[in-house]
Amino acid sequence: MTTREEFLRGLKKTVLPILRDLGFRGSAPTLRRFVGSEIAQVFNVQASSGGDGAYVNVGAHPAFVEVDQGGWRCLSKESWAAIKEYDCAFRTRLEDFAGGGLFFYDSEASLTALEHAVKGFAVPFFTAFDEPGALAELAREAANEGAVSLGFHRPPLDAAVWAQIAIHVGDHASARKLIAQLREQRKDDPRLGPFDRAAADRLERKLGAARQSKKTAPATGPRRRES
Repeated sequence: MTTREEFLRGLKKTVLPILRDLGFRGSAPTLRRFVGSEIAQVFNVQASSGGDGAYVNVGAHPAFVEVDQGGWRCLSKESWAAIKEYDCAFRTRLEDFAGGGLFFYDSEASLTALEHAVKGFAVPFFTAFDEPGALAELAREAANEGAVSLGFHRPPLDAAVWAQIAIHVGDHASARKLIAQLREQRKDDPRLGPFDRAAADRLERKLGAARQSKKTAPATGPRRRES
């Protein structure tokens, strides 16, 4: 019977080279990739409680997105360097896209399915954040269409996250739409937790501050020479 250690050795031969080519660093069960200073990405192999297989988690998180840690704030420098999949604003499990169920240690077919899932699903998820301006495009998509496709993954739209992204990239029109969505959305989608009026109000204040900052920013063009 294949053990977890043998399963991980199989990953090193098949899956890890794919991730290393993308720039992931670390070793199984957790590898991380940082896209500039703004995006962290995680690939994690999580042992099942029964000990006969693994779940495979992928996640991505923008550095400036605040999370609830007993109060809303960005991840600390220490947490950022060692970010976990469950810290990420965007996350999912690969087995959901490889027929469901565990990747079993004693099945060669599971290793093959995982390799295909990484190539076909995880790579597009990770590279969705790579292009300059990608976050701005995704924020507009969230505001205008009420959903976002991250490679293969179409997560439940958490407008609180996308509103922060829109504010960060300076798309205040999209931010206003997303805050309005937030006030309605959390009443209807239990996957996103109970409606938090304070979160919407906090984002309104953040947007107001960003708009005011833009209005009062000094001009950056050349100064006119006085005669």
